Amino acid sequence: MGKSITKHHNWQLVLRKILSYIYEPCQENEIEFIITGSTSSALQKCPIIPANIDILVKNPESVNFIADLLKPFELQTRNSTDSEVWLSSKQNRVFIFDNKEKDELWHMGRWMVKGMQVEVAFIQSQTMLDKSREEGYIWENGPDMYAHTLRFSFQNYFVQVVPLEIQLSSLFLRDKLDRIKKIVQLFISEGCNRDLLMHALKISDFQTVQQYFENHPA
Repeated sequence: MGKSITKHHNWQLVLRKILSYIYEPCQENEIEFIITGSTSSALQKCPIIPANIDILVKNPESVNFIADLLKPFELQTRNSTDSEVWLSSKQNRVFIFDNKEKDELWHMGRWMVKGMQVEVAFIQSQTMLDKSREEGYIWENGPDMYAHTLRFSFQNYFVQVVPLEIQLSSLFLRDKLDRIKKIVQLFISEGCNRDLLMHALKISDFQTVQQYFENHPA
């Protein structure tokens, strides 16, 4: 989602802090949020240190709702209009970014919390959704992912995460070979949902993972 800063060794503290502000109000108002990206991977025991916390919601109204809850972390004055470095402020709590080149419309809030970037976003892209369906994979940030989310316990909270099987589809698209290898190694030791893996990946990417399984048996 947003631009990564550096790996943050206290990501659990930051996540707990954010959840202390948003978890109960979201539950009470039936607002769903899904943890994505590297934090989602780490919650599922993948041996990585997240660089930021990315949270996906299902509509623009949910971005606005959570941004209001996170007012204590916003800037007093706007820092930039550049989507790569912009942070939520009193003047501009939610950023709406229309990337016509990628056919992506973003509604997002972004904060720095204890030195770590936290982003909440709703992302629309009919082009990306159509492409994923035509090419036979699940877009990590799209609505076809919603039915497959997992619920994980984190301290006193139960949070939704994107399954690693679906995260692999985005990692292949971005050529993140190191992350791909770590997830596949985790699958070898801990197992995975093979049906979801086949559904989530392009045929060529699934064959790559299958080949790795065959070359590195448990």
